[in-house]
Amino acid sequence: MRSTTRLPWSHRLAVPTLVALLAGTAACTGSAATSGIGGSPVPAPPSTTPSGTSSTSPSGTDAKGAATPEALMTTFVTDVLQQHYRKACLLNAAPPNSNLDPAKVCASPEATKTLTSLRSGWAKPGIALPPKGKVTVDKVTPTGDTATVADTGISLDGHTLNALMLIGSHNAEGFGVKWTLQRKQERWFIGEMNLGN
Repeated sequence: MRSTTRLPWSHRLAVPTLVALLAGTAACTGSAATSGIGGSPVPAPPSTTPSGTSSTSPSGTDAKGAATPEALMTTFVTDVLQQHYRKACLLNAAPPNSNLDPAKVCASPEATKTLTSLRSGWAKPGIALPPKGKVTVDKVTPTGDTATVADTGISLDGHTLNALMLIGSHNAEGFGVKWTLQRKQERWFIGEMNLGN
């Protein structure tokens, strides 16, 4: 008779989720970041202007943010699912005092690995991906220039991202992803991604 050992929920999450939590998320930021385990914030990828000075939003033609939080998250999730990783990465706001070039950070293998891991967590067999499958975001109520969006408020083909991420996971009740969004110069960008419960 075969014996199995039950691991705590954090060790039984789908492999793509663990990759994103432990390896890729910090790499996508281009700087040291917390692991995101237990809800610790993980800064979003940074941004600078071509001269290397900090800016309030990513530079480049693809980095225009969005007019609303809902439009931002719809674009981000759609870009990730369609494997437009550079465009998705450039939707992130710059942390203060950053000297990193967003084009280099977003073109890095680490950024691509992180976003590929997110895609693997959301793209499940039998679920239609964009453009056939529709990404929808529940109404977001900003507080000043910030807003929070949870993976339970974003759906793909009628299924929340949270439910999709948990397919194949065991004892993961309460796990989720939340994004903190920032409004800069009347456009919305992703500020942080918090992983945990």
